[in-house]
Parts: sequence; structure tokens; C-alpha cells
Amino acid sequence: MYQFKKHVVQEKDNQLVISLYLDIPNVEFAQELGKSKNNQEDLEESARIYINSKFPNLKNASVKIMAGTMLIASLAFGASSLSPTKAAAAEATPTDTVETTTNAGGTEANTENPITESEDPATDSEGTATNESEDPATETEGTANDTEDTTTDAEGAANETEGTANETKDTTTNSEDTPTTQKEILFNDTAGTYFTEPVEVLVDKGVVFGVTDDAFVPYRDVTRAEAAAMLARALNLDTEKDAGDPVFDDVTASSDFYGTIAALKEAGVIEGYDDNTFKPNQTITRAELAKMIVSTFANLEANPDATVPFTDVGDQSTFKNYIAAIHEAGITKGSTETTFDPYKNTRRAEAATMIYRSINVELFGKADGRVPIEAINDTSVTVNGKAFTLSENMKGLLNQNNSEILTDAVVYLSTDKQDNVEKIRYLEITNSGTEGAPLTLDGGDTVINGPLVLKGDFLSINGVTVKGETMIEGTAAEVTSAAANTTASGGKITVDHSILSDVTIKRDNVNFETKDSTISNLIIKNTNTKVTLNGNTKIDNLAIPTGSNPNDIIEDYDSVKQNIKNIEEDSVDGTDGTDHQTPTTVYEGEEAAPFVTTQNFNTHSGADYKGLNIGFKLTDELSIADLANVTVSLVGEDGTILATNTATDKLFELSADTKELSTAFITTNGTYEEEYWTTDGTLSQDAVPVKAVITLTDTSGNQYIVENEDLVEANEVSYLDVFPDVFEGEDAATYITTQNFNTHSGADYKGLNIGFTLTDELSITDLANVTVSLVGEDGTILATNTATDKLFELSADTKELSTAFITANGTYEEEYWTTDGTLSQDAVPVKAVITLTDTSGNQYIVENENLVEANGVTYEDTFDA
Repeated sequence: MYQFKKHVVQEKDNQLVISLYLDIPNVEFAQELGKSKNNQEDLEESARIYINSKFPNLKNASVKIMAGTMLIASLAFGASSLSPTKAAAAEATPTDTVETTTNAGGTEANTENPITESEDPATDSEGTATNESEDPATETEGTANDTEDTTTDAEGAANETEGTANETKDTTTNSEDTPTTQKEILFNDTAGTYFTEPVEVLVDKGVVFGVTDDAFVPYRDVTRAEAAAMLARALNLDTEKDAGDPVFDDVTASSDFYGTIAALKEAGVIEGYDDNTFKPNQTITRAELAKMIVSTFANLEANPDATVPFTDVGDQSTFKNYIAAIHEAGITKGSTETTFDPYKNTRRAEAATMIYRSINVELFGKADGRVPIEAINDTSVTVNGKAFTLSENMKGLLNQNNSEILTDAVVYLSTDKQDNVEKIRYLEITNSGTEGAPLTLDGGDTVINGPLVLKGDFLSINGVTVKGETMIEGTAAEVTSAAANTTASGGKITVDHSILSDVTIKRDNVNFETKDSTISNLIIKNTNTKVTLNGNTKIDNLAIPTGSNPNDIIEDYDSVKQNIKNIEEDSVDGTDGTDHQTPTTVYEGEEAAPFVTTQNFNTHSGADYKGLNIGFKLTDELSIADLANVTVSLVGEDGTILATNTATDKLFELSADTKELSTAFITTNGTYEEEYWTTDGTLSQDAVPVKAVITLTDTSGNQYIVENEDLVEANEVSYLDVFPDVFEGEDAATYITTQNFNTHSGADYKGLNIGFTLTDELSITDLANVTVSLVGEDGTILATNTATDKLFELSADTKELSTAFITANGTYEEEYWTTDGTLSQDAVPVKAVITLTDTSGNQYIVENENLVEANGVTYEDTFDA
């Protein structure tokens, strides 16, 4: 049976909608829930039991079963049973939380702190196992936390710490390797990070999924079951196992992840603990994931003689051989150059990155997947000694006609579950033609989903769309040594009928000619570059060397300048072909401390606003005038980004002497007027921020990232205190009491009248909104009256208020209330719910269940015959 940790009630189109939130720690299995008949029946029965316990008088409602924000099933609750309905009919998760219940095991994942000692904690000094019934070395590769390994291979990469909670961007100095050059982003929390491409590739292969349609939740810890699911999908194992004997004592046939774990055990990937348990809901450490990865992929092998540069992985560590294997393969470089953090929980971003690199090693022999093309024909391309079948959308570019220019080109091929080539994520052309016989790449309108690097000369690129950066690299001398008939006076690159995002010409003495193409940004690094714009070529932005003249660079500039929207000077020397810009670098934690330090991270409750305030300070090494962007993000316990404040242009207009900055996340506003920050996201009482991540980006693209995990309750104001209060029932009686709830039949109107009284603790001038709802026997909201502005213009001494629900009108003229909904004889109201909201957002809710037949007038009597 399934447990639910909370429910949310909402009225939609006069229908009661109840959302039940599953208490499951393994988000990677959310898509598997309800697929089997047994699971579906269990979901329905669990929902029925829960609904009956919470709403014993409920007759009908629409019930949605949720795993986080993912809809699992949509059901219709009738008088006696649940029956499946179309899940597609369900819409967004309602937000009006009526009641929350949490079972004893309601946390999503094990939150114990990881072991920090450099010694392997699997055994103590006497060799006895600690914490678990067996040495962790014999565990199934361990539970992978969804934190992706932030390290990259030598070609790609950055020394991002694999275990940091920051969305550490790739610090490689090769811009073609930066994932931010890719324009299409699947999730709003993976854009511009080191794990952008790993997540995209694994989603394409069906290895990982988002937690919602637009969120991957990269910093949530991964459980052992989730890690198993990712690796089973990476191996394309058959996980549709018939129910049989338990795989482990804690993985029975009724478990959602039974098929996955059974398949991995059958494949010899996992072993479990000595007590015959798998501990599926326990989070997986980085060391455990290393072992699981090595056990999964055939090209990886634990080497007992290998050494590692990590001081926290000792020679006696039970995981050393596995960590050494993934280190040697370039799958990890560690949290730092000298540490691996083996017992730190793995997060979704780290797990995805490590599995992505492991698949690349398996398929292509390199962690970044970038390898030379060995052979090519119209149906397949051979790299790393393997022939990969081409999908139809790749055959326009990868074909026999392009073999001369593409043979030996370095490529990263993105494949589907069957390892058919679906996308090109990197293409580096090194071959050269001659002035009389240039090499041509006929793209056939193919999309390149990543960088295009041109290191050869006398090349013609036709009919491609490049979503990454296009770079023309190499010095003339280098190209001359590789290609015949190329001189230091310059070669030629031609682009025809293509769509390019950013084009950077780094090579000196190059002639760049384009025809009938579109370029978002053309960046020229050298004054001796010559550009010819033919046909209907359009350029959104042209950047030329400082001090240069577009007439000297663009041929026949006056006749084509109307096709260039904007021209700016690029910050290069412009005389010797040398780019003097500082390479983009990411500074985090201690590395960022010389530039920015954290200050306050506290609650705030005042007349100006209620919420959180985050402060930080720029050092003398960094000025506000150096900055191009500033964001402050609040991160929840599960790694979800709860809200982000982004600096407006006005902040950058502050004096260069400004050093101390702060931003407010407002839950209830008073007099505060914001002009320096915009907010994306909303805080809630259900998700407490555990840290603030401050990211500064300077004008050169360098980033400085610091975190503050010390949320202070300033003036004893807790996080919950910054939210409006909700007073219900007896708690609300201090502020409001019910009066009449009766039928009415007179010359003015027929219908129902509901009255209530404000106590001395609450005045009508304190109120911002008042609603009165009539609720039917089955819980359906039949009609709602909402106060108009005129009601709030009444005297502050006004204490007794009432509202009419009219079934037949006479002389009555309403000016204080508007009505939504219509009463009928078939649905008798059983209670009136009165909800007051004050100007601070606090709510006061009382109910009146005593419908009185005034003067002997029944409810049916209020309707005309």
C-alpha cells in the first residue's frame, strides 16, 4: 500500500478536486508508478482508504495522485469506489493546502551527514563493520545521489567540484566545450551548467527524467533505487520482470523498483548487503556509485594496483579500486584535485554527469565522447572501431558525399536507446582543401546541436544550422603546415544557406565569405580578417577589434551595412591577432572569497515586509562596476531552487564604492518598494530554504559563487513566522464568530442568509478580502459570495455583516457582494464557510453547519415553483 504525506483541496469548475501527494523517496520511479495492474490497484485502494479517513462524508470528487509535482494518476471518487479516468484531464497542482499529514517515514531521503574522515569508514580499527551489517564494499554499487560529478575529462574540462551544491559552470577555457553555447534547454534549472549536456543526452537516451516537465532538480540526493534505475536504463535492460521471489528481503515483488533491481542483480551489477537487503530508499554515496558504475560498464575494470591522487581515499579503502577506475577513465577528477568525498551523498547532477561520461567511455572510448571519424557511408559512421547506424535526420550531413571533409574530423555523436545516431553535439573539421578545390560540407539542412570548430582551410559549409558556437581557429602557419596551397597570407572559409548562432573568427589572415545565411553574433578577433557578405546574409550583431573600422573589415561595407543590425567593438588588441581577454573562470567557495563574502541570511518581519534578507559584500578585488549580472537563489533541502532574485539595471548604476549589497525575498509586503531586484519563484511554508547561493558574473564572463547555509532567526522570528497565519475554528473565534445561517423568503428576495460578527480584535478596516462559500453534502462548493470594495468602505465600527445567496430576487439590490455559482434544489448546502483575509495576508476561517428553516421556510421553499 502507498502512503500519502499530504493532501490539497481545491474547487475547480464547481467540482471538488483533491490532490494526494505520495510519500515516495525515489523520484526516478515516479513514471513507473501505476503502470502495472497491481500497482494501479494498490494506488486506487490506497487513495480510497486515505479519502475515506479524511473525508468520511464525501460523495464524489476528482482525485489526483501526485509524486512531487508529477501527476501519476487521475481518478474519479464515487459513492463506493474509485475508477480510472483520463489522467490528461488533470491540470496543474492546486495550491490551496487544506490539510497536511505526514507518516512516520515521511522524509524523502536519508539526510544523515556524510562521513568526512579521510579513512575508509567501512571498518573500524579492529576491522568491524560500522553502521551497516556488512562492509560497504559488498554493497551493490551503492546508491547514487542525483548530484552529478562535476569533473570533466582533459578535453572538456573543468575542475568543478563534483560534490558542490552550486550549479558550477564548466570552467574550461575552450569556449566550444561550454554547454551554455547550446540554445535549447530542457529544464529551467540545468541551463548554463556543467551538467546541461549530460542531462540532455541522458534524457534523449531515456536514462533520466525530469522531476517535472521543466525542472530536473539537480541538487536532490539520489537513492540507491534511483541509481539502479538510471543504470538499468543505461544498459537498456528488460525491467518488466514477472513477480517472483524477493530479490532482497526489502525488495519484494510488490515494490515499484522490483523489476529494475531484479534485472541488475541478474546482470551481476549489484549484490546487496550481507543481511540480504538492498536498502533501496537509502541515499547513495559517491563511492558506492563509483562501484556501481564500474560493475555496470564492460569497458571499466577495478584495478587493485591503481593509485589515486585523493587523500581521502586510502589504500585500504574498499572502494579505492573502483574510484581509481573511473578516475583513470576521465569519468571523475574528484571534488578537488586531492579529494573525492567518497562518503558524501550523490546528487542528481553528479549522478547524471558520471553516468553520461561512463556511457561515452563505453561507446566512444573517451569520457567527453569526442573522437575522430574513421569511416562514413550513407547509413553509418564509424568511430572508436564501431559502426553506428544513422537516423534519418543525420543522413543529410553524415554521408558518403561528405566523407572527404569528414574523415578524421572529431565528432561527438549523441545516440538514442538503441545507439542510433540522433544528434551531432560537437564537430571539429581539421581537413583542408585548396584554393582551386575547396572541401565542401553539404549539410542538407542538418542541425548541429553544439559547437562547430573549423581548423582546416579552404572549406565551404552549406546548409547547416549550428546551435552552438562556430569557431574558426588555428594560426595561418598551423593551417599552412597541414594543407597544401595555403599560405600565411590567408585562406578562405565560405558559409552558404546556413543558420549560425555565434561565429568567432580567431584565426588571423582569414577570408570569411557568407551567402544567404543568418548569423546571430559575428565576432572578429583580428584586424587582418576580411569578411564578405553576399546575397541576403543577415547579422544581428557584429563585434570588431577595438579601434578598427568596419570599412576595413567588411568588403563593400556601405552596400551591405543595412543587413547588420548592430556593431560593437570587441575588447581585443586588434594588432597582432592575439586575444587579450581573460579566459572565463568560475570561482567557488574559498576561491571566490577574495572577491565576494557572505553576510546576513536571516528572517525579517517589519512594517516594510516579511520574508528573508540575504546580504553579501564585495571585496576590494571586485567592484560593482565590474559586474554584468547578479543572482541570489534560495535552495531547499531536496536541492530544488525555490526562488531566485536577479539584479535589475538599477543596481549596476550604484556607485563603484558600493560594497555591501542585500536582497529581500518577500512573503508579505508592507511599505517596501523594490527597484533593484526582480523575483522568480515563490516561497512557501512547506519548503524551508537551507542555503542562499549568490552568483556574480563580471563583464568578462567570470563567475564568483558563494553559499550561505546559516539561516538566522532574527529577533526570534522563525521562517514560518514570516508567512501569514491561518486561524481556523476555535483559533479564529477570537476574531470572528458565526451568526445566522438560515432560509429567507420575503418581498426582497428568496434564498439563504449568512451572518457573522467581527470581534474587537478585528476591524473591517483590517480586511483585504472576505468570501462566504456554501458547501454541499459531498464537499462540493455550490456557490461563493465575495465582498466588493464597497464593503470595505463601511465604518470601522461595523461589526455585524451578512450576505445573501439569492434563488429568486424581488426588490433586493446588491452592492456589497458578488456571487459565483448558482444554488439548486438538488444540492442542499450543509455548511457555510466564511473566510476573512486581512491586509497582512492572515486568514480567519469559521464554519456554520446549522442551517435554520426560518419561519418554517424550507430550503426547497426558497425556489420558485
